[in-house]
Amino acid sequence: MLTPDSGSIQLAGRDVASFAAADYARQFAFLAQTPVAPDELTIFQLVKLGRYAHQSFLKEWSVEDSVQVEKALRATGIYDLQERKLNEISGGQKQRAWIPVVLAQDADTIALDEPINHLDMSYQLECLNLIRQINRDFGKTILLVLHDINLAARYGDHIFALKDGQIIAQGAPAEIINSELIENIFQVKNHIIQDPVFKTPLCIPIAPLR
Repeated sequence: MLTPDSGSIQLAGRDVASFAAADYARQFAFLAQTPVAPDELTIFQLVKLGRYAHQSFLKEWSVEDSVQVEKALRATGIYDLQERKLNEISGGQKQRAWIPVVLAQDADTIALDEPINHLDMSYQLECLNLIRQINRDFGKTILLVLHDINLAARYGDHIFALKDGQIIAQGAPAEIINSELIENIFQVKNHIIQDPVFKTPLCIPIAPLR
C-alpha cells in the first residue's frame, strides 16, 4: 500500500507496483484494524463488497460471485445472519462479519490487522480459530498482526518480531520466542515456559524494565 523507500515488494514473484488495482485486489486482500461501513448495510450486502475486484463495466454480478459470497458466509458461520443489519448485531458478530468480506474476495494472500482488537476472550478464540480454518481449508496465506505474544505463538506458523519498524527475529515460535527477545521488544522482565496444553512458548510478564 505504501511505496518503499528502496527495493521492491514482491507478490507471487511480481513487483506489486506493476499490478493494476483490480488485479492486485484479486491477489491480496486486506482487513484494517477498524473497518467502517454504514450501519444500514446487511451482512450479505457487506460481504458482496468483497467481490468488487471481480466486477467491471462489462462484467457485472455473476453466478461465480454468488457462489463465492455464499461459500464465505457458510465458512464463517454467519450464513443465517446474512439479512441482519450491522446495527442489529453484537460487536463480536460485527467484527466477525468482516472476515467473509476478504474471504469472498478470493485472494491467495489475506492480511488482517489486529482482527481480535476489543473482543472478549471467547470472541478472540472464535475469531482466531476461524482464521486458522480459512488458512487450512482454503489454502490461504494469512498475514496476521497480533500484539498478544501468547496467542501469536499458539496460532502462528512463522512469526516476525518487529521493533521500531525493523524485523529483529523471525521463525517458528519455539525457535525465536525467548526472554531476551521479549525484553528487547517490550522492555518487560519475563519468564518463558511451555504452554502445558498447546506446547507452544508461553510468556509470563513479571515487571517493566523502564
